[in-house]
Amino acid sequence: MFSGKKLVKCFSCGTKSMFPPEVEESYYITDYWTKENIERRTGGQYAQALARYMFAEEFISARKNLNVLDVGAGLGFFAKVLNDKYTGIFSYDAVEINPAAVGYLLTHIDSGHVLSDLPGGEVKYDMILLFHILEHIAEPAGFLAKVSDLLKPDGCLLVELPNEDWRYKKFNQPHVVYYNTKTLSMLLDRHGYAVSKVKECGSKVSGMANELRLASGVAGFADKLRALYYTIEKRLIPIENVYDLYGSDRQWIRLLARKKQKAL
Repeated sequence: MFSGKKLVKCFSCGTKSMFPPEVEESYYITDYWTKENIERRTGGQYAQALARYMFAEEFISARKNLNVLDVGAGLGFFAKVLNDKYTGIFSYDAVEINPAAVGYLLTHIDSGHVLSDLPGGEVKYDMILLFHILEHIAEPAGFLAKVSDLLKPDGCLLVELPNEDWRYKKFNQPHVVYYNTKTLSMLLDRHGYAVSKVKECGSKVSGMANELRLASGVAGFADKLRALYYTIEKRLIPIENVYDLYGSDRQWIRLLARKKQKAL
């Protein structure tokens, strides 16, 4: 996984990262979304977006006019959920650089603009979405400062990212920082955000099984453990929690943060 690289840990906060933290931008342009995998991956996209909406529903429903910026929007399914669930008026701007995803956004999302980079500070947003973004950024402090400039004083940040996925991924694709709930909350707190809600989601048992399989090199027991879990899951998991289990052997952190009010 870390061929030619190291996994390093910050003694101050405990965050783990890849060193050297190389990020190939070409990966996001040519590989992350293609016409072929768009067709294959759309099935679970709505469920993912719905889980995120349900997590932030209290904040969203309190506003009759919602201005949303989706950074690294992918296929923009959060806008589809807003269309179905939200009773107010909303605008949705998407930041995306992958040509295949941009093509999908332009033909399926009609409530805002598709941008190739963060907009200037003239437009302020009620909600900024960072779904699987921060784990790709080697220097998150500067990025979060730019995002903060785009957020209204009473706006919120909705974040989702993998939960320490260095433990159970066979390949680095291409994440450079590995957070848990503590280190993610500390990062945001240091850079001007007050965390109002945080949740671990996904399938912990399945993640443990995958971690065991990778560590031992033996698939049989781990795969039987995962299969048993899914059998139980289908019978016991309440329907309102099902959407938190997408991703099978992955585990996620979902977090809602507000801008800290500056002292007068």
